[in-house]
Amino acid sequence: MDRVGAVGFSLGVYSVLGLGSDEVSKAGFINYYDRFPDKTDCEWMNASGLDLNTIDEIRYESSNLDPRVGAILSIGLRCLKH
Repeated sequence: MDRVGAVGFSLGVYSVLGLGSDEVSKAGFINYYDRFPDKTDCEWMNASGLDLNTIDEIRYESSNLDPRVGAILSIGLRCLKH
């Protein structure tokens, strides 16, 4: 299995970005939820009562690269470092 692609939508974007070696940012993730509180994923996360500031930044931003993944498609979540 050497030609693997991954698609992530909304919260799944984080997973495919990690698999494809892109970098994500805790600050970008929090900024997205602060800017778009009425989006479905933001409403869901806010309703959970989770304090996003308690996320471990080192673990959140660490690499989860899977060398088998050669292509990714990310749809919807703005959590990139760039």
